[in-house]
Amino acid sequence: MQPKLAFTALACWRDGKILLTQEETDDIKSRRFRAKEVVETYEFEIVENGVNFFPGTNKQLIVRLGPKACACNCADIHNRHLPCKHIFGGAFLLGDKSTLLDVPPPKIIRASNGGNKKRRTRLQDIKVGKYFTLLDFLISETAIKKGISNSFDWESEPGQKAMSLMQMLCEQLLDPLCEEFNRISITRGYLGLELYKYVYRTDGAQWPKSALAHGFSTSGGADIWVHNWSKPALDLAFYLQASDNYKFDFIRVYPESPILCVGVDAISSKRIIQQWNPNFRGCTIHKPQSISRMGILGEHTLFESK
Repeated sequence: MQPKLAFTALACWRDGKILLTQEETDDIKSRRFRAKEVVETYEFEIVENGVNFFPGTNKQLIVRLGPKACACNCADIHNRHLPCKHIFGGAFLLGDKSTLLDVPPPKIIRASNGGNKKRRTRLQDIKVGKYFTLLDFLISETAIKKGISNSFDWESEPGQKAMSLMQMLCEQLLDPLCEEFNRISITRGYLGLELYKYVYRTDGAQWPKSALAHGFSTSGGADIWVHNWSKPALDLAFYLQASDNYKFDFIRVYPESPILCVGVDAISSKRIIQQWNPNFRGCTIHKPQSISRMGILGEHTLFESK
C-alpha cells in the first residue's frame, strides 16, 4: 500500500531550488539543520520529481518536490504542517546545495507578561544549554576588574550565530560533562574584541577567526574546569576522546593546569588533543586512534583542509 503523502505549500521547488512562501522561522531552520543527518545517514534513491529515503529496514519516506507544493509521508507535515527535514534533504540531493543549515538556530527563552509574550533581557535567563546560560559565557573577572565591556548584540545576526555555537558547545560537550561529573565551570567563555585585545596583548587582528580566539564567529570555544576530576587534565582529555558521548573538534591542555581549552566546529569534528609544550611553543597532537597518540611535535594547523 502506497503511503499517503501530506503536502505543504510553505515550500515549493522552482528552478532547481527550494523556495519558502513565508518568512523562515526558527522551527524551519531547525529542520534545515537536521536535514544534514538525513543526507549523511539514510539510504536513498533519486526518482522523478523527488527522492525516496530508507531510514530503516521496513520504513520508507517519500519526498516529492513540486512548483506549487512539496510533499512527504512523514508525521512532521501531517501534524505540524511545516516543511520537514526530508524535503530539505531531498532538495539538497537534487542539486540545491544551499538548503542545509550548518549551525542550529538558538533556543531563546520567552516569558509571558500580561498575556503577551516578550523576550527576556536578563542574560542569566537566556538558556544556551541544559545547564548553562548566556551569562555563564559572558562573565569575566578580568573584564569586571578592568572595566572592560564583554558582551554583544545577541539579537543581531552575528549574535544569533554566536549563541548557536554556544548551544552546540553545550549540547555536544558541556551538558554531557555536567551529567557525568556534576560540577563544571566555564573559566573563559566569550571574549569580546576589547577583552581579547587586553588578555592577549594584541591589536585584535586575529579575532574572532577560531575557537581558540573565543570569538564565536566560525567556531565555538571555552576554557572549562571539571571540578570532580582529580587526575591530570590530559587524562581527562583522553577519556573524552575515547567516549562516544562527547563530540568536539579539539581539546588543548596545558602543563600543571586543570583547565581544558575545548572547541567545537559546525562542520568538522576531528576529536584531536593538543598538548601544549611551552619549551618550543608548539603542541603534541594526539589523534583519536590510539596508534597515533605519540603525536606530532611542533606547530600544527588546527583546522586542516580536507
